[in-house]
Amino acid sequence: MGWASEAAAARGVGMVPALMLGCSLVVSCSYDYSALTGHEDASPWATGGTRGASGARGGGGVLNAEAGGTGGGLVSSSGGGGQIVDAGDLGIGSGGAVGSGGLGTSTGGLTGGTGGDTPPASSGGLGVGGSLGTGGTTSGGGGVVGSGGAAGGGVAGTGVAASGGANGGANGGAGGGATDPDLVLWYKFDESSGTAAADSSGGHRDALIATTGLGGKAELSTVHQVGTHSVSLTGNGTLGGGVVVLPSINTLAPTAVTLAAWVYEASDVDWQRVFDFGSGYAGPQMFLTPREDKDSKHCVRFVITLLGSSSSTEQIVQSAQAISLNAWHHLAITLQSGSPYTGTLYVDGVAAGTNAAMTLHPAELGFTIQSYMGKSQFPTDPYMTGNIDDFRVYRRALKAAEIAALYAVR
Repeated sequence: MGWASEAAAARGVGMVPALMLGCSLVVSCSYDYSALTGHEDASPWATGGTRGASGARGGGGVLNAEAGGTGGGLVSSSGGGGQIVDAGDLGIGSGGAVGSGGLGTSTGGLTGGTGGDTPPASSGGLGVGGSLGTGGTTSGGGGVVGSGGAAGGGVAGTGVAASGGANGGANGGAGGGATDPDLVLWYKFDESSGTAAADSSGGHRDALIATTGLGGKAELSTVHQVGTHSVSLTGNGTLGGGVVVLPSINTLAPTAVTLAAWVYEASDVDWQRVFDFGSGYAGPQMFLTPREDKDSKHCVRFVITLLGSSSSTEQIVQSAQAISLNAWHHLAITLQSGSPYTGTLYVDGVAAGTNAAMTLHPAELGFTIQSYMGKSQFPTDPYMTGNIDDFRVYRRALKAAEIAALYAVR
């Protein structure tokens, strides 16, 4: 489980004081495979078939060490479920190395699955599910790894080729899927109240929802595109407004990176920010605005620069057309590794602009002490008025098909 150790290492990165940190859980199991052939489990919790080696159900309390079990089995080649089964002794459900419980208090994880012993409360358990889990990570319906159904996962965790899951494999974790190991930040904004936005990537890097300056506000809203809620940001021009305070990503996604979000722009004021990672208007920064004013088109523009106050140092990827107001649009930017590389801006699942002469990456920005949604590094830029939903950061450049899959999430 290399992804878990990497996430744990990433938690050592400094963050703005307002952000809350958590921990992750690593579960490992080992067996003496030579001793598991046809073993019958006499556990009082066993509710499934007997003699797993014969290919019977194997749904509970049976260590099915040979092929043919329909409910799971360590080396089952035709079983419907998982890689590890011992529901009676271990509290692991009727299929799935990592079941529907996940790391949080997910549905199904607390009961331990069919025939399973009941794990401690809030442990997440290892409940029923496919070989790679069937649901979300902390408050979803299922597993930590994979994105729904016995097939699990899809392409790189975004669910492109997956099947199953609460809302279909294409969700890649948004409804019934799970966490891509390269997904380092994921804010669903599905909380109904409060000032904390939970990080559903598994890294537990929660964000702060706050209001700053004079006027404007930030709040959770039932107006949404994915899940149940979004964050609503109201700006009062340059005087104040709602913001979401983010962690720096210079070590979370140091080279290749993808940043994606659903955006509902409710104001036609130029230079609002979807996100802005920086350390002041004259320093390194990286931002996405849904509406620039360098030309008469007011297009979507992404900028990364080491000297924010000098436009001559900016590396830009821009769309050819503006997006419509008062409507949801999916915006994503991908930066590849290497130098030079191609940066690609996607609007509603389709490539809308490219720049093949890019050289800068998040690592070169250093630790950004001012990382926001809805607020610019420049005091002359307005706060955003609109909604943001399903904000994600990956430590790789997603492919076009994967961006299209994210756009398909509803």
